[in-house]
Amino acid sequence: MIRALRPGFLAAILVQMLCACSLLGQRKNVELYDLAPRASPPSAHTPAGNWQIEVVEPQSLSPLLGTGILVSPSEQRLAIYRGARWTDAPTLLLQSLLVHALRAGGMPGAAGSSSAQRADYLLESDLRAFQAEYRDRNRPTVVIVLDARLIRVADGRSLASRTVSVEEIASTPALPQVILAFGEGADRLGREVAQWTVETLSNARSPAP
Repeated sequence: MIRALRPGFLAAILVQMLCACSLLGQRKNVELYDLAPRASPPSAHTPAGNWQIEVVEPQSLSPLLGTGILVSPSEQRLAIYRGARWTDAPTLLLQSLLVHALRAGGMPGAAGSSSAQRADYLLESDLRAFQAEYRDRNRPTVVIVLDARLIRVADGRSLASRTVSVEEIASTPALPQVILAFGEGADRLGREVAQWTVETLSNARSPAP
């Protein structure tokens, strides 16, 4: 069962983060990991639409606004991998990945919030979970949960919303394999969000029967 981060045990989460996760071993040097997309956008692709879409950085609780790689070693506990960090906060990494996924899905007008383009639509979201869970100590499961919303800029109307959740089981508990599972899960989430966005905007532009 997927568990999203809940404010009720946020204090416990922060204590665990400060203590770090002892079961994962000692590391002298901090290793940095990125969530680079697994594939580049196709060089020749028929655009799905000429919409200008601004991908807003997802909102989240404070544990996901830092660069720590979150791990849940047991029920109701959340810690960070010792000696390892993301290159940026998960919210920012996921924002970049969503821009890439939308462009790869045929929407070249997708861009982040720093772009100077004037957007027709906003893709807003809440990142509710982005962690590795040790349900099986030998094969941790990466869980990512995102609540997405499409907003039309012209009138501020919400066109649609959807919760996208993915789980990816790492082949081993070794950190590089867990990071690989994070990447595969994030890529799958990006593709689902891109497909949903195309379908939603296509239906919004279609004439009523």
